[in-house]
Amino acid sequence: MLVRIRSKDGNFRFELNPTDDISRFVNKIVETTIDADPSSITISNQPRGNETPVSRLKGRTLRSLGLKHGDLVFVGYKTRSSSVPPDVGTDAANNYVQSSSKSPNNLWETVQEHPVDMYWRSRDGKIPKGRDTRLCKHGPNGMCDYCMPLEPYDAAYQAEHSIKHLSFHAYLRKLSPKTSLGAAQALPPLSPISYRVKVPCPSSGHPPWPAGICTACQPSAITLQSQPFRMVDHLEIASQDIVERFLQAWRATGLQRFGWLLGHYEPYDKVPMGIKAVVEAIHEPPQEGELDGLTLGLPWEDEPRIRELAKSAATPLTIVGYIFTDLEPTPEDRTKNVYKRHSQSFFVSSLEAIFAATIQNANRTPSRSSSSGYFGSRMVTAILTATEDGQVDISAYQASEQACAMVDADMIEASVEPGIVRVKEEDTARYVPDVFYRYKNEYGIDVKKSAKPCFPVEYLLVNVGAPSIQESRDLSKRIELAKWLSDWHLIAFLDSTQLMSKDDIKKLVHTATLATLTQDSKSLEVLLKTEGWQTLVTFAQESAPARPSTSAPTRTPTSRADNDIPQEIFDQIAAEEATSREGRPASRKRVCPHCTFENGHGGSDCELCGLPLA
Repeated sequence: MLVRIRSKDGNFRFELNPTDDISRFVNKIVETTIDADPSSITISNQPRGNETPVSRLKGRTLRSLGLKHGDLVFVGYKTRSSSVPPDVGTDAANNYVQSSSKSPNNLWETVQEHPVDMYWRSRDGKIPKGRDTRLCKHGPNGMCDYCMPLEPYDAAYQAEHSIKHLSFHAYLRKLSPKTSLGAAQALPPLSPISYRVKVPCPSSGHPPWPAGICTACQPSAITLQSQPFRMVDHLEIASQDIVERFLQAWRATGLQRFGWLLGHYEPYDKVPMGIKAVVEAIHEPPQEGELDGLTLGLPWEDEPRIRELAKSAATPLTIVGYIFTDLEPTPEDRTKNVYKRHSQSFFVSSLEAIFAATIQNANRTPSRSSSSGYFGSRMVTAILTATEDGQVDISAYQASEQACAMVDADMIEASVEPGIVRVKEEDTARYVPDVFYRYKNEYGIDVKKSAKPCFPVEYLLVNVGAPSIQESRDLSKRIELAKWLSDWHLIAFLDSTQLMSKDDIKKLVHTATLATLTQDSKSLEVLLKTEGWQTLVTFAQESAPARPSTSAPTRTPTSRADNDIPQEIFDQIAAEEATSREGRPASRKRVCPHCTFENGHGGSDCELCGLPLA
């Protein structure tokens, strides 16, 4: 077959066989160069970008690289330094690209991807279409152009179903379709965006930044645009109780709260090849809440312990994002909140967008489709804020890849106006390229404008869509113990008390996260038999306050404080007290069953709360 190359020395073509080793191809390249360093040779399928060193392709054949007859390969290299003997030519290239058994694997080939990524890689993701009775002339088992499945990135389907962003794997299929699967495996289609100056310079023709800069090492001008894909397509919360428990602190104090979302990722069938984050719990780290914000320490000390504890769940959990409140009751009606986040103000402030990009940069997603082995992040930003009618609702967003790259390059900062991002000034430690953004003016004309000194924050955001909350389970079927075990903060606290061993804590987390726990009490038997649980029960009995010495009160419509205490609990307390009174004289003190205050008088009402003692 005929393979063409293009380098700074010109255009060349070689006659090669598909089964030839990459070393023969490199030897041909070296013959066309002028004093090239074989160790610096890179090849790419694009004029600029996706450069892959041939040192990473040792032992590969041209067929495994996806090269076909007539393909054009772009070649780059550096000239040999003066320390290299001049007689080292083709032999050096031969020695450099041989012995594949000693060559390291490519970074993207050694990455362990998430199970949901492996799930979509094993499927074609095509959108099925039914047989058209008017246009299809074949039988039920046939197929034609009118009923053949659509590609997951089909633009018409996307517009028809109001899908603004492609899913990540649909975007990958668009970049590398099945026809070029071999080439896509050899040269990953994605490269992480970087707006940093390359140090040292690839051309090695001048001192490193800030002493010198050229077109080879400086980042190109940036044009902010809407990101065509998103890493997470939907946010789902497993139960309304999770949100209510998180809001309880705000309702009691009025101070804003922050929490990490613990959950897992699943395929999402509402979007072609979609991915959704399912939240099973919220962990609130140490924080100082305020009326209009909060103070949070990063990194938080308990993060390794919480991550390890979450892995012990029935479905292993991880941190899928974070959530915070931005709620302010209206002065006229304290039951409603101020509607502050809308299209005329902002949805996510510039400070929140920069914080989201910082968190995403610290939690990259492993991917075999990226030359670095990592691309993007699936950390979701969830905001509990007020709707137009004053009620509480959740919105979810992510920072775009451009936003993450700009934060990584220390190019932007928050401004006093929440909806505006400010571009930092260039100095000796920071290079800031030209930044532009596009918008349509009042005449409907597309205008390109400089983003310096500031630009709208919307250019840095990706909308994840309206989060959904699964319906709560029937409370009549929920046993009391399973109800309390569903509190993640209780589990995290028990882990820190060291009352239970690590194995028993893992069983506790596994049992508490079972989907059938509230319907089937038999799931608790394994936990109740553990030594750690028995120790916990003994410790709780020794530390519990004295039981009331009166008989169980009967429920009346006026005893509203006892509505959440089952009558069986009062009967059990009365039976145990009756048994204990047989062996000791009756005490004069009577404990109020409502507030547990010890009354020394002989009256019928409690001195503290005024409720009846019997």
